[in-house]
Amino acid sequence: MTDSESVGDENNSLDGEGKKVWVTRRTLKSHLDAVRAISWHPRDCALATAGDDCTVKLWRFDASSLTNPHARLSSEAEPLVTYRGHSAPVTSLVQSLVPSQKFLFSASLDATIRIWGIPDKAHSMPYAPFNPAFTHRATLVGHSEAVWALDMVPVSSGSSQLLVSVSADSTVKLWDIESRGELRSTWGYNGVGQDLIRKAGTSVESIRTQPNVVAVAWQDAVVKLYDVETGKETIQLKSDTTYDGTSKTQINCIISHPTMPLLVTAHEDKYIRIFDLKSGMCTHSQMAHLDGVTSLSLDSQGFLLATGSHDCSVRLWDPFRDGVTCIQDISSQHRTKADEGVLDVQFHPTLQTLGSAGADGTVKLYSHS
Repeated sequence: MTDSESVGDENNSLDGEGKKVWVTRRTLKSHLDAVRAISWHPRDCALATAGDDCTVKLWRFDASSLTNPHARLSSEAEPLVTYRGHSAPVTSLVQSLVPSQKFLFSASLDATIRIWGIPDKAHSMPYAPFNPAFTHRATLVGHSEAVWALDMVPVSSGSSQLLVSVSADSTVKLWDIESRGELRSTWGYNGVGQDLIRKAGTSVESIRTQPNVVAVAWQDAVVKLYDVETGKETIQLKSDTTYDGTSKTQINCIISHPTMPLLVTAHEDKYIRIFDLKSGMCTHSQMAHLDGVTSLSLDSQGFLLATGSHDCSVRLWDPFRDGVTCIQDISSQHRTKADEGVLDVQFHPTLQTLGSAGADGTVKLYSHS
């Protein structure tokens, strides 16, 4: 394992000459409180946002306005739809991966998961006539405490998918979307059939290189992989070696590499760590920010890593250059509120676009200059 104390470039520019710099293209200002989650549509230039005002908002953009370096920078934007129904802050968002299923899923501190209909491209005006198909479709009830994270699990056939959730109630739940959210299975810290240990899950991620496998980060900084067909634990990563028994060293987010058997973890102790999923060992550990690392995203090729932090910065990293190298620091875009900063980051799956969500209630969209 390598361990570095470097936090990279602080000057908001890429090292070297002639390289592209990520710049702010849009600032979205519609939420009334902290924005905790964002989720890009897997194919369209559409973004879902949600947060402490208990609402979910859907935005749609002209792709060229975000990706064309010569396009006029703009802060003027209105959400296409505002979804209301949660009675507590929204913690996580994920969108359906199957083209025929135009669904958006949201998790909340109210212990529920809600399914929302997504408008098609023809519905592109914020003040278009009301269409009931684009509202609440179903509520998934099964957790007894706050639901902290969601992810989609592709089924091997590619034509269907499952939804996985983790909660403060110490359970992982798998939902069958094909049957309108029927609860398929439930397991805890040690997997199906084991005694329930009171440990909350903090993050969940479908492993891109291993179909039917999900990784769950628990509040004790342990990350375990589970087979979704059986609910049994397959491996435990050596991720808790720095855990001190408090939330100051917990794992806030995990992300799977799209093409390699690697998992990246974001820690409250300011570090990011990379794990080999075959051996379970940490291959790299590095201080990444000046405060807790809240969020992670990898681009579709797996060559660029974005991190967000309570220090209010978004940092871009080359995960394969000299270990992990910071190539750009984007600071002064978000402001601190209640000791929180950047709460989520996410690359668009197909466009060279990045979004970040902040405790200041704003969402920033970036692209190459």
